[in-house]
Amino acid sequence: MKILVLNGSPRNEKSNTMKITNAFLDGMNSIEDNDIDIVHISKHHIEYCIGCYSCWNNESGKCIFNDDMEEFIKAYARADLIIWSFPLYAFSMPAIAKTFLDRSLPLNCPHITVSDEGNLDHPERFDLSNQKIVLISTCGFPARENNYDAVVKQFDIYCEGNYAKILCPEGELLRYSDPSLTPDLPVIMDLSARVNEYLGYVKKSGAEYIQTGSFSEDTRNKLDELLYPLDLFIEFTNSSWDMAATGTDIFKAPESDSLEFINQMADLYNPKFYEKDIILEMYFTDLDERYQLKVQRNKCTVLTSDFEDYTTRVETPFKIWKDISDGKINNSQAMMDKKYKVKGDFDTMFMIDTLFGDSEPVSDAKDNVRTSMSLMLFPFIALWIAIPMDIFYGGIAAILVSALALALSFKYKITMYDKLSI
Repeated sequence: MKILVLNGSPRNEKSNTMKITNAFLDGMNSIEDNDIDIVHISKHHIEYCIGCYSCWNNESGKCIFNDDMEEFIKAYARADLIIWSFPLYAFSMPAIAKTFLDRSLPLNCPHITVSDEGNLDHPERFDLSNQKIVLISTCGFPARENNYDAVVKQFDIYCEGNYAKILCPEGELLRYSDPSLTPDLPVIMDLSARVNEYLGYVKKSGAEYIQTGSFSEDTRNKLDELLYPLDLFIEFTNSSWDMAATGTDIFKAPESDSLEFINQMADLYNPKFYEKDIILEMYFTDLDERYQLKVQRNKCTVLTSDFEDYTTRVETPFKIWKDISDGKINNSQAMMDKKYKVKGDFDTMFMIDTLFGDSEPVSDAKDNVRTSMSLMLFPFIALWIAIPMDIFYGGIAAILVSALALALSFKYKITMYDKLSI
């Protein structure tokens, strides 16, 4: 089968729901090899649908937005099986998953049809009559009732009731497949063993689905069982929030100080000061840990794996960078003392305080423009190139070219060093 997995979790590969989805795919692949394409929606550029109906006003169904969704529409139409995988957010799907669903409008035509049962619909642009759909979702509550009602109703309408589903309450427990992660959990039930047992039934359901298109009653009953007794789950969940302030939250995955710091930087991102896409890579030399901050117009994403080519890389001991952030060490002085190194585009360093802080733009227009290391080096580069060519005319040319740096003051803030250089 050609399978398209739509991962609507902002956690991407680390999604708890994807643990179930991967187990389901393992079960399917245990019967036969399948062509599987997993799309982590939040990693792609997908604009919000604006309801302009341009896709309905042309035969090709092309949207006005030239983004990643164009290829996903084609992939959706080609797939034999669509797996929607997402956690429950506010009794519905996460916004990124809903955006994908909204933008799937070109899969249908604008005309309204009425079924024999009286249901209203739009006819499909492509023949998807043999396409199957599976819904896989997790939530933090220990019950499906009154939590999944909206999602189930939506998919009942969207799929005309023709879909399979795995809805797993207590989803946060899925991360605990290793007993060492919960050493303080009372041995009322071996949580890791229970999680692995549940995932085993999920795998079995995948094998059954590819053979029969459904789940057996026994498997269905096993999938509907809670991972942990309801009363105990509520007790430990509430206790975990109370213990979170002391760092002993048993339901929270351990996070290093450095990663927590990087996540705080991402949380402080201020899109008001966005100028261009940036990949800021932080390498903490004393910890041998590497993270990337992917700065885009409306969001800043933390990458802990699947790294991209960096724009700027900072190599520093974690303590030094933390002290700089806390104001205990002067940033410029630390760089002059070679306490950290910068590779790539140095101009990024001038943007850090505004991109990841609460700084407000200065009211004076001249002060709103930023300085540039390239501008400071410009006169010297001109001299180094021109003078070796001709000591007299080259020198004159270099001086004239260097003086032109003043003309760039409309874009860059001329510093004292720039003026002295000129």
